[in-house]
Amino acid sequence: MTEKIANKLITALLDKSAYDHSTYKITLLETHISWVILTGEFAYKIKKPVNLGFLDFSTVEKRHFYCNEELRLNSRLAPQLYLAVVTINGSKQKPYINGDGKVIEYAVKMRQFSQQTQFDRLLENNKLTEMQIDSLASTVAKFHSEAEIADKQSEYGNSETILTPAIENFTQIKKQHDFICDIDQLKQLEDWSYNYYYSHKNTFFHRKNNNYIRECHGDMHLRNIAYWQDEIVIFDCLEFDDKLRWIDVISEIAFSVMDLDERNKQHLAWRFLNAYLEYTGDYSAITVFRFYLVYRAMVRAKINCIQSQQIHADSLLQHKLIQNYNNYINLALNYTKTKQTKLIITHGLSGTGKTTLSQKVLEKKSLIRLRADIERKRLFGLDALSFSNSNLNSNLYSKVATDKTYQQLFKFAKPILQNGWSVIIDASFLDVKYRQQALLLAEQNNAQFIILDCHASKAKLQQRITTRLASKIDASEACHTVLEQQIKDYQPITTKEHKYTIQINTEHPLKDIQFLI
Repeated sequence: MTEKIANKLITALLDKSAYDHSTYKITLLETHISWVILTGEFAYKIKKPVNLGFLDFSTVEKRHFYCNEELRLNSRLAPQLYLAVVTINGSKQKPYINGDGKVIEYAVKMRQFSQQTQFDRLLENNKLTEMQIDSLASTVAKFHSEAEIADKQSEYGNSETILTPAIENFTQIKKQHDFICDIDQLKQLEDWSYNYYYSHKNTFFHRKNNNYIRECHGDMHLRNIAYWQDEIVIFDCLEFDDKLRWIDVISEIAFSVMDLDERNKQHLAWRFLNAYLEYTGDYSAITVFRFYLVYRAMVRAKINCIQSQQIHADSLLQHKLIQNYNNYINLALNYTKTKQTKLIITHGLSGTGKTTLSQKVLEKKSLIRLRADIERKRLFGLDALSFSNSNLNSNLYSKVATDKTYQQLFKFAKPILQNGWSVIIDASFLDVKYRQQALLLAEQNNAQFIILDCHASKAKLQQRITTRLASKIDASEACHTVLEQQIKDYQPITTKEHKYTIQINTEHPLKDIQFLI
């Protein structure tokens, strides 16, 4: 079937007589690779008869196969939406869904939902909440932990399947002969991608050996995420190329982060990234994160480029698509640049608001946070909200365990700093020796060192501890007995540390963290 004939079929499917159920306001949506027909209660997704190089839907047999793949794959994250693969029977002039006679096409039948529930629409309407971002992070972390791991002997996660798709983006853009683009910018980004991959080749190899190559979603940008019936639903999994789905889990995360970043929601992007990392502990991923941010920006640039060539020249939509393309190119270029890094640590007793402060700082300054409360438990095989029942100065909170926790935090922080990202360590740092070790780490990695010295009245500390323990939604197990012990052991900021220190009374609103740091 040619695309011209397919267009006639799609037009005929906009008539209610094609369906064996009631319809309401039949509407057509279109992407560069598919049509989606909304009928009221159900939606039907039909693949375009195209071969774009990176995907091939050119025959009805291939479209049938990929419809079945789409149903299978999306049943992992959106079983409530994906219902069946259905036939389209009859003729292109008079088609019937699940009718009799010759099968002329296939479609994926889905439960229709409001587009207003999609993350991109929620964002446009200023309705995307921090709770939904946190829920997305936990949903994806769980999905990745359960996703099938790539066989060590498979091609997935090798140079061919990591670098080739990245370079293919540039190839596809260059093939659009009528598309006007800055060739020098493309070459700069293509060269950077080659160089970054080969200079980090051992790290990519390490990622595969440590089971981070999995059968992921593959296309996790905001238009493919919805908050529907009080649940995170991630749909439209990438079905047309195994190599683009069997990927490093951090490549998946990079897509959502990049999409939020491009929409000028950096605070949500870094909230999502940090929440995911705290769930998974996969801080080694940051060593290759920059590569995948550039790759994902180029994926969107390529798609906008291709779409701009499928519509009428000089239309408003084409100009918009070209503008989008340039935005993604500029974003990719920005990702290739590293800035002066910072190592920020908190200092203060339990209840001084260090975690609340560090959350505000990481969102405002685009930082990676390492939380002592979470990493201490992870060292002992516990998740963040598990209660260890450890007594003061024993088990998880013995001096040995505390020292192991700080060394783990520094171990995680080092490669993050070395790869051009800034870090905030959320810990009490009451012992000066750990502050000195943090300063040394900063100096060895040419990072600016900052201490956020948090204070509040004892009454406020006691109130916060009582509230936190009752909520049971925080990793900290610090109780009033711990607070009293900390007060006895407290080692204040030294004279030598004053030049690195910002004093913060956390009982007062933090109006401008950007100004503070």
